[in-house]
Amino acid sequence: MTAARIVPIALIAGLVILRMYRRARPQPVRPRAIGIRTAIIGFLLLLAIVGSAPILVSSPLGLIVAPVALAAGCGIGWLLVRTVKFYTDPNTGELWMRGDAVFMAIILATFVLRIAVQFAAGPSQYGPNGTVAMTHPTPLRVISTDLIFLSAGMWVTRGILLLARHRRHRVETAPQGAATATLTD
Repeated sequence: MTAARIVPIALIAGLVILRMYRRARPQPVRPRAIGIRTAIIGFLLLLAIVGSAPILVSSPLGLIVAPVALAAGCGIGWLLVRTVKFYTDPNTGELWMRGDAVFMAIILATFVLRIAVQFAAGPSQYGPNGTVAMTHPTPLRVISTDLIFLSAGMWVTRGILLLARHRRHRVETAPQGAATATLTD
């Protein structure tokens, strides 16, 4: 493995560890930040999927596993939200959340799995101008690409469910007359 591959992996690992540390601390649920973050991550994963399309379509395995990986990612996203502890600040009425060890383990495991499969798959199959150098990608390369669908399902589902939880909290804590207005807006 060359330094050109190790440095980005190390930087991403550092960012993941920092985010995991921050997720373990209690923090207010900020719907705008969650929505923006989910949109950005979803867009980047969509770009990764589009960039990996030649690998996916050149292998029946890729086409079969992609929807399964997406569904598994949605399930993991649901599980992530189920492991988050939500509570209301008694002074402000604001919704707060805190991830626990299971939450952090799932995030880390999916990251490590994708990196491990990429590493095991060997060097990239892209040529100098972004063209696919190999016409038949290895099964590990295909699975590595399908893991992008797992990540997409996980992050988008997590974002949607966190936003839904915040919306439910707003409706539950709103004064009786305001709850109707919130639902009809």
